[in-house]
Amino acid sequence: MDFGRTAVLSVLALTLAMPALPGNEGTSLKGSARLGRNRPVVGASVRISPENDRSRYLLTSTDGRGLLETMDLPDGDYQVRVTKDGLAPVTKSAVTVRFPFRPVVEVEMAPGSSMEAVPAAVYSEDPLELTGRILTRNGDPVPDATVRLTRMDGAGDPVRIRSGEDGALAGSGLAPGSWEFEVRGVGFLSIRSILDLDGPVRVVALLIPQPAGYLAPALDLLPEEQPVPPAGAIPQP
Repeated sequence: MDFGRTAVLSVLALTLAMPALPGNEGTSLKGSARLGRNRPVVGASVRISPENDRSRYLLTSTDGRGLLETMDLPDGDYQVRVTKDGLAPVTKSAVTVRFPFRPVVEVEMAPGSSMEAVPAAVYSEDPLELTGRILTRNGDPVPDATVRLTRMDGAGDPVRIRSGEDGALAGSGLAPGSWEFEVRGVGFLSIRSILDLDGPVRVVALLIPQPAGYLAPALDLLPEEQPVPPAGAIPQP
């Protein structure tokens, strides 16, 4: 028995929890993103969540051939959103996952505004918690990956979280609302997506290795912001 894979499947079941049939370990979702009909879209961010549920997200990206493949998902109906800088976002709703049938989502993208529609604002004074994992598509943990959350309304400072040795994420004190969620890992394609948070949320991000010769977008080339010490502060050795 592959105990590592079993553990990862348990994480995904918690993350995207839907009723499962007895003996059903889930089904992976496959697909592709292309520009027109023939040109693969490499490094498109993919957001997958159960329909009408804003508390559980699976994030990943298309690989060097423009292909998408998740780990096993529990049975249910999902929304799949594909975004890429410089291309118009594409959303596929009511994507049904039912074991043993394998769902396939094929997306044809086109040049256009990559600005995502921001979900309706959520007003609450109660802070929320975010938990999750950063993994490879094979289920191996990705330690020391950087997660950056930025409020879409510009309020407050960005929040940064690093994954632990087991790929685990934990953040607290987040204000409800719409956040841009960015994941970066050395040697992996970056993921950027908008998450609408109105309660405790779990996120699993599956990172895809950068293909040879990949030209990273300008956003990936920006250095990570460093905290600026106050005037008169003495630098620490």
